[in-house]
Amino acid sequence: MRRRAFLVTGAALAAASATPLRAQQVSPFARQLTLAVIVPLSGPLQAYGQQVATGVQGAVDEANRYSLQSTFVFGMRSFDDQNSPAVGATNVQVAVADPSIVAILGSLRPDVILSMLPQCANTGFALLVPATSADVITKRGYRNVFRLPTSNRMEGQLFASSVLPKIKPSFALAVAQDSAYGREVARGFLAQATVDRHNTEVLPYAHGDDPAIVAQAIVQKKVDYVFLCGVPSVLGPLAPALRKAGYAGEFGAGDGFFAQPTIKQFGVALAGATIAAQLPPLGRAPSDAIALVDYQQNFGAMTALSAYGYAAAQIAISAAQRSVTTSRFTLLQQLQMMGSYNTMVGPMSFTFTGDQTDPNIYLYKISGKRFTFDRAAHPTSFVT
Repeated sequence: MRRRAFLVTGAALAAASATPLRAQQVSPFARQLTLAVIVPLSGPLQAYGQQVATGVQGAVDEANRYSLQSTFVFGMRSFDDQNSPAVGATNVQVAVADPSIVAILGSLRPDVILSMLPQCANTGFALLVPATSADVITKRGYRNVFRLPTSNRMEGQLFASSVLPKIKPSFALAVAQDSAYGREVARGFLAQATVDRHNTEVLPYAHGDDPAIVAQAIVQKKVDYVFLCGVPSVLGPLAPALRKAGYAGEFGAGDGFFAQPTIKQFGVALAGATIAAQLPPLGRAPSDAIALVDYQQNFGAMTALSAYGYAAAQIAISAAQRSVTTSRFTLLQQLQMMGSYNTMVGPMSFTFTGDQTDPNIYLYKISGKRFTFDRAAHPTSFVT
């Protein structure tokens, strides 16, 4: 999932726009239950926010097309948070005034989500988070937040537990970009590697560090496995610098590297590297087959962000259907019962804090000019 879309900043009053409901056969007496989607719909993150909103619309359309529920139908109302914490909080206040809105989905950046959390909690809204893996989201003690992506720290732990036993390195080094994402992934990697008794160390890497100098220092440590925790725009140049310095070991990288520019710019140096990803190979998930085709016919290719937006909407819709609710309060209570939900990105249930009960990541190899799916970090029947 594009790490760029899990971070970044703006301000001003929200421009809320209702997205038209596209249902096949809707009773004129059916009540509409609306999902509010609060994401950036203007500014530099507009494209990312739109991907989330499009995914939500796809799930709403699917529910209205195939659901046997005749007492209510689903709609979506989108709000532009302008990538601003203040605007995000204001959007929640606007959503409160719409009695049809039963859940809120969003946003892209942790600080925007944290500004929305108290408002949602005070007004009985479930806040489903489809596009942020930052650890802090579920650390504030709120019972109304449900984060779909695997947390940063857990990503590092899952990578270490799945990859290191197969590689069996004599000395594995996690290079941590100076960002919340880089530090948290590296921390999880180190914790798990230590438990599993691997010789491991974390090396901080700041934006602006000279990759050639850092590469020389790494080679002198006699490292034979390097795990890159960050984004390619910062850590990517370190890979060719390491090869030039004589490093002959293997590479791994976190979800921040799961993007086509990684291969385009650093594919030669990272050939054969194992890359973690939040996104499962959707084409290999039998349960997704019909919904995926429907989505592609109506909206085009499904991105990681649209897949997680779709999944968040599926959870909210399923919770409403199970509780036969027309209330945001009863929908929240249903989610707090910690049931399991089938989604576009796999089955999900949530802990008391709002994290996934059984988090997972998916491992890909850089093979030529593409990412080739290798395996899930731990076995799952979701993908074949």
